[in-house]
Amino acid sequence: MERLVNDLIRIQLALLESWITATMHAWQGWQHVITANHDLLRHPAFHRWHNILPMGADWMDHYGRRAHDVDIEHLR
Repeated sequence: MERLVNDLIRIQLALLESWITATMHAWQGWQHVITANHDLLRHPAFHRWHNILPMGADWMDHYGRRAHDVDIEHLR
């Protein structure tokens, strides 16, 4: 009977250790995702922190792209 109880305790300890290990790995994965998302959102090209008030057309701005303008010569 003592051997059976010891085996059950070992099984429970193994399950507890595996659960703790899985939880730690899951938390580390989420921590990596949150850190990467934070770095992406703080990237200057994402929100253009360096150019809040554009002064005209530049390479990164959509002001200089004239593809959607109305062509007056082709109006009827």
